[in-house]
This record gives sequence, C-alpha cells and structure tokens, in this order.
Amino acid sequence: MAKKPITEAMIEQTRAFHGHMCPGLAIGIRAAEVALREIGPHSQDEEVVAVVETDMCGVDAIQFLTGCTFGKGNLIHLDYGKSPGGAEAFQRPPRGEVPADSCDAAGATLRSQGARDENAATCPDHG
Repeated sequence: MAKKPITEAMIEQTRAFHGHMCPGLAIGIRAAEVALREIGPHSQDEEVVAVVETDMCGVDAIQFLTGCTFGKGNLIHLDYGKSPGGAEAFQRPPRGEVPADSCDAAGATLRSQGARDENAATCPDHG
C-alpha cells in the first residue's frame, strides 16, 4: 500500500477549507497524517471510519485529508468534551467488510482501544 505524504499544497487546501490556519488545525493535520500513514490512503467511500471526540478545528483537517465525512456516516462525533490531540480514532475494516452502520465500526474501534467506560464504546443513537 503506497503511503503518500501530506504535501504543502494539501496543507494549503486544508487551510482554505477551514478558513484559517490555527493550532487546532495543525493538530488535525498531524492526526490525519498519522492515520493515513498507518491505515492507508484517503477514503473514497466509507472504507475508513474516523471517530472524533471534539468538534474543534482539527476535525476539519481530518475530514478534508482523510475523506471521512458526516454525510457518508464515516466521521463520527462522540462528544466527551475532549480537547484536540489524542481524541481521534481511525479504523479501516478488512476489505469487503465495510460495516453497514458506521456506528458499529466506531464502537469496535473504541472497545479495541480500551474505552474507559461502557458508554464510550457505544453509539448514542444506536446503543
């Protein structure tokens, strides 16, 4: 699997998408960079799921660079009042096994990472 680094042009496109450069956006760019390096290329459809625990600037970078979006259901926001950095999880299910409900993937990701409590490993909408 080819690992394409985030280029200066991609950073500029991310800044334009968000509207300005700020520390939160920089953290999101780095989180997306690590995710792309570890799990592979930009999500064309729903094959990558991102779970974020903040609604701050960094999520724009994660959305833009990974291709995960709320509209596709593979960008999931679980509001636990976290600040950016260390409040993101990414998953690429095995090929051909994309969950019909991304919330299932989010719960599996959080459980595999040792979610601190039972509520953190479940979707608020689906239990």
